[in-house]
Amino acid sequence: TRRSSDLLVLLFSACTPNNYELGALANKSTLKFTVAPSSTNPNNIVLTSLTPNVTPLWITPAGRPTLVKDTVNIAFPERKVTFLEDLREINMGAFDGLTFQEVKSRYPEAFEKRGENIAEFIPLNGESFGQCQQRSIKVFNYIINSTKGNVVICSHAGFIRTLLCSLLMVDLKDIFNIKQDYGCINI
Repeated sequence: TRRSSDLLVLLFSACTPNNYELGALANKSTLKFTVAPSSTNPNNIVLTSLTPNVTPLWITPAGRPTLVKDTVNIAFPERKVTFLEDLREINMGAFDGLTFQEVKSRYPEAFEKRGENIAEFIPLNGESFGQCQQRSIKVFNYIINSTKGNVVICSHAGFIRTLLCSLLMVDLKDIFNIKQDYGCINI
């Protein structure tokens, strides 16, 4: 077990508002893709869409490319970059990509239930903040216990909020009291 005095952990939020006008969104469960380190440079992450007839919109620190295959350079020279699936954003299922107004209009009962129990409500084909928090704690502990030295974790606001609620002992019902601006850094 590592002592907290031996460690510096940075948490980056890599989110921006979703204001896309691209027509109907594809069902998240039908999207197939790979995100993997390049075989020639581990700081290059190769994004490959495997879903036919869909134009991908990758959200990366370098921008929002729409290429079927793209390479993003993660600027941590001489540092090992590891992609962990469990660092992904909370899965909002049927709500994914919708504004609050669209969710309220399309799923009024579910919208109301979510408001009544934000921590444990599970959207259709999604996960609750409680489930996301369990995942965030598990992967955080894995990272801390399997690395040496300082660590940078780059994820999304929902994921990071659930982790911070755990670390700061904040009840998940108060998750949105933890402010996470776009591009936020937590030290």
